[in-house]
Amino acid sequence: MKKVWITLGVILILAIISFFIFNSYYTFYRVNGDSMEPALKNGEIYLVSRGNKSIDRGDIIVFRVEQEESSYIKRVIALPGEKVAIFDNTVFINGRMLSEPYVQLPYFDIQDVEEFTVPQGHYYVLGDDRVESYDSRHFGPVPQENIIGILQMER
Repeated sequence: MKKVWITLGVILILAIISFFIFNSYYTFYRVNGDSMEPALKNGEIYLVSRGNKSIDRGDIIVFRVEQEESSYIKRVIALPGEKVAIFDNTVFINGRMLSEPYVQLPYFDIQDVEEFTVPQGHYYVLGDDRVESYDSRHFGPVPQENIIGILQMER
């Protein structure tokens, strides 16, 4: 009987350690709203890798916005040091039209953005549903320290 209790204790300790290790590197995020459709649907839950080691254009990130309580989930469009502009419903990076296969076209009357350079340590993010999205067009580039993590999905 003593062996059973020792075994159960070891299993419990390993489960607790595993839980804390998992939570150090990952979290879950529930999509709130339709701004990332069609890629992400309202209410779906995704695994998010904590940290922001290697963020690339096209990654979907979870982040905080200054002076707001809720977190957001958007797609990275422009990286630090890149020039971004939006004209005639088209996104341009460094003067070249951005190919966006994840966006359902056509979308009309999205807000134009005069060309500017994304500051170092910041990322420019947009929702895939450009008409409905509250994103960098409204709150500006996202500082790296506000990024919670990168959405883990099959590519």
